[in-house]
Amino acid sequence: MWTLWHYFLPSNKVPDKKITDPDCLNAAVLFYDENAQLVRVTVKDSLDNLRMGYDFERIDLPWLDYRPPPQTARARVIKTTSDAPLASTVFPVILDKIIRVQVPKAKKGKADELLVLENIEVDTTKFLKVDVFVNDEDDNINELDKASYAGTYAQVPHKTNKTPNKTSIRLKPTDLYDDMEIDDDETILVTLVPRHQGGGITIGGIKIVEATS
Repeated sequence: MWTLWHYFLPSNKVPDKKITDPDCLNAAVLFYDENAQLVRVTVKDSLDNLRMGYDFERIDLPWLDYRPPPQTARARVIKTTSDAPLASTVFPVILDKIIRVQVPKAKKGKADELLVLENIEVDTTKFLKVDVFVNDEDDNINELDKASYAGTYAQVPHKTNKTPNKTSIRLKPTDLYDDMEIDDDETILVTLVPRHQGGGITIGGIKIVEATS
């Protein structure tokens, strides 16, 4: 998967693939090789499978350009969106139930944009998972292969120096726009679905910004 991600997935789908952080690249481990000789290997030595002496067979990857089925009827989107409040009137909010909000687009139509969930405050001692949907209407939220599924925030319990901790995530809904008639839309409907029990996560805000190259 590393080789596919690094060399074969289109850069426009997986941006910023090149690792340049020297702390990461120069991190090293010591181990004994097959001749019982102590060997020092850095991370940068392990990023290229060809340098390590092996390669993978080239085969068809039908999932590489797979697109989920198109969104359902637009009429239901309009009705559901009109009933949802603006995001600016809802956040910040403790996410202990499903929340649907209208989020203003950065540009009218099918612009290259990012959906940002910001100032996410989490209890690091809890398992947390939130699925994000775009214009999902009344579709079954358990069907993540639908075109409306935008992404997930997930956390496994762990210890940190600070509890709670703050973070943010960015999702790219541009591919979903191709399956939606949003040429004249100024807002989109975003649904946040918590998969965990109780609280433990507060969303500070949600917005759409233009993607920068």
